[in-house]
Amino acid sequence: MAPSNSKIAGARLQQLQRVMEESSRRPFIRAYGQADLEAIMHICRVTAHSAAAQEPANTIVPLIFALPYVILHPEYTFVLDNGHGDCVGYCVAAPCSATYLERYKSEYLPTIDRSLYPPPPPCPGAIAGNEIERIGKNGDVAAALMQRLYYPDESVLHSKWPGLLKDYPAHLHIDILPEYQGHGGGKNLIAALLAKLQADSVRGIHLMKSGENKGAEVFYGRMGFERYPVIMDGGESGEIGRKTGGGVCMVQKSS
Repeated sequence: MAPSNSKIAGARLQQLQRVMEESSRRPFIRAYGQADLEAIMHICRVTAHSAAAQEPANTIVPLIFALPYVILHPEYTFVLDNGHGDCVGYCVAAPCSATYLERYKSEYLPTIDRSLYPPPPPCPGAIAGNEIERIGKNGDVAAALMQRLYYPDESVLHSKWPGLLKDYPAHLHIDILPEYQGHGGGKNLIAALLAKLQADSVRGIHLMKSGENKGAEVFYGRMGFERYPVIMDGGESGEIGRKTGGGVCMVQKSS
C-alpha cells in the first residue's frame, strides 16, 4: 500500500526540521568551561609548529602556550564552539604579562610533574622567544621548550624593550583546528578578547607570531594589529618588530 499524503508530508516536515536544527547549530564564541581543557590541550598540540609535531616536543607545547593561561586566567579564555558543545578553537591571554610571570612561577610551575618533565639547568646564553622556529626541525626543539617552560622570564618580559609591556601589557595565544579555520572564528575570538580587555581598562596587547607565517600577519593586520615599531634584532633583518630568531611582535591598543 502506498503511503498516504499525510505520512509523506509528516516525513518531509521531520526532515525539514532536522535540516533547520542542524543549520542553527553554527560555531559561536563562548566562555571557557573546565570541560574544554582536554580539547584545548589537544588543539594546541595539533596546531603546533611542524618542528614540534613529534614527541617529546609536542607534549610540552601546551604546557607552555595553553595550560598556564587556562589555570591562571580562565576569565580571559574564550572558546570557539562548533555548535554542538565541542571546543574547536580557543584564545587565551594574560592581561598583565609581568603579573602573569609572577603567578606562573609561584602557582603554575609547582603543578608540573617533575618526574615527567625534569627541570634542565638554566642556559643564560639561550636566545629567548620563538624557540620552535629558531631551533627548527634539525635541532633539539624539546630541550629548547623545556628551557622556555622553566625559565620563561625573557620570553614573557621582553626586558630589552621595556616600552613594549608599558604600552602593551597583555599578550595572547590563539589556535583553531584546521577544518574550522577561515570561517571567521579567529576574528570572533580576538574580538571577544579585545572587548574584555577594553572593559577591564587594559592599555594594549601584544603577540609573537612565527616569522614564517605570512598569512597570520595579514590576519592580525585585519584585526587592527601592527608590527611593534622598533628594531628588535639589532638591525639584522632591517625590519621593525622582528626579534632575533625570526619571530615577529605585533601590537594593538585596546583602550
